[in-house]
Amino acid sequence: KGHFQEQHVYALLSNADMARRIAPADHAILPVAQAMVEAIAEVQARAQRTGTFGVNGDEMRVLREGVGKTMVFLRGVPNVDIARASMAAVREFNRTGVLRV
Repeated sequence: KGHFQEQHVYALLSNADMARRIAPADHAILPVAQAMVEAIAEVQARAQRTGTFGVNGDEMRVLREGVGKTMVFLRGVPNVDIARASMAAVREFNRTGVLRV
């Protein structure tokens, strides 16, 4: 908890975003990835208010459990699926200037 920084937020968010972009509509990983995105949104909102990044116990639990599950999922998908999802994210960012997660 003491060394949680902004780059950790973006790494976790990227992990959850890739899982959501790749998983089929009914896959069990989707609620896990969504919970991660929501926990990160809370972390970011609090950081805007306080000026520091930190996580509470519930957020840490969701993120710790979620990253383990999403990594297992991502390790099991073909590299081409990851490449396609990554390229789609880059195209979205280039087109809109933001990446909606």
